[in-house]
This record gives sequence, structure tokens and C-alpha cells, in this order.
Amino acid sequence: MSVYLWKPLTPLLDSYVHKVALVVLNQSLETQTKLFKTLWKKAAFKIFVDGGANQVYSSFDPTSYIPDLITGDFDSIKPNVRDFYKQQNVEIIETPDQNFTDFTKCLKILFSRMDSSQGKKNMIEINTGFEDEMCGLIPVGSLCEHVTTSGLKYNLHDQSMEFGQLISTSNSYDGSKEPVCVEASKPLLWTMEIKY
Repeated sequence: MSVYLWKPLTPLLDSYVHKVALVVLNQSLETQTKLFKTLWKKAAFKIFVDGGANQVYSSFDPTSYIPDLITGDFDSIKPNVRDFYKQQNVEIIETPDQNFTDFTKCLKILFSRMDSSQGKKNMIEINTGFEDEMCGLIPVGSLCEHVTTSGLKYNLHDQSMEFGQLISTSNSYDGSKEPVCVEASKPLLWTMEIKY
């Protein structure tokens, strides 16, 4: 089995040179200006999810922050904001399905465009100094079977994850500072609190 080492917080380091995908959700960016600008510079692919487009448009000079894609059911994006980005030739994908959140639908689009990590052993590095206590794993849109983890306070052992059943949104690290290991049959979303 191949192993992939993920370093989710290293883009915050000045020395980081690789590219990331940036997903902007509908939340205020006023207190996150430095973080947003740091990640924007390092992002190879930028997505605004529905009302996230409003947040960037109203917080910054919108001509300086043109995403690659805007997606969502468009119940939050303001018409003038959508029109502005459409005039900038931004790809716009409406996802009206109400059975999933806009964020979940965005992740499905993103995962379909990237190399998938499913069926691989994934190691997540947690030693940048930006990590806070909480972390989690969330299935993306469907049942994910055979999830096994190590390095977490509450590890999973060949378990299934699915909304309405088991999800791991309030976990933490085991204190060893060793990489977290995740094996799964389908893609999972890794979440972690940061100190920045």
C-alpha cells in the first residue's frame, strides 16, 4: 500500500513553496485577513462557496481576488456579486441539491478534480506549532467503510463513518507529536483547529 504524507499547516510557514486549494465559505474574513492573504498567495486552485463570494467581494478589492470557481445552491450570493465574477469569466457551477450542504458539494467537485487519496495510507504531520487541540475526520457525501487511525486520542479500528452515524468532529491528538495515520476506503475531510 502506498503512503502519502500530508502537511496541512505547512502552507502557513514562510518557507512553504508548494501549492494548495483554498475554499472560502460564508463567514466573516475581517479577523482573518492575514491568514486569507497568506493562503491566497499559495493557492493553486481557489473556490468560493456561495456566500463566501460575498465575503471576499466586500472585504477586499474584488479585482485582486478572482477565484477559479464559485459553487453552491446560490441562496446566499448577492446577484451583483455573482454578476461581477461572471463578468470576470469565473467558472460558476450551481449545485441545487438540498440533500447535501454547499460545502459537501464543493468538496465533491474538488475531489473529482484532484488525485484521490482513497485506498492509501495517509500520514498527517502535526508539528508546525500552528496546531491547536481539536481535529476530526468527516466522510464526504457517502458512507466510508474501513476507517483505521492512529495518533488520535480516540482512534478508529476498521470502522465505518457516515452522517447520521459515526463522524469524528471532536477528536484530539494522542500527545506523541507523531504524524496521524488515516486509512480509509473513500475520501475523508480532515479538520483541525489552528493557532495563527
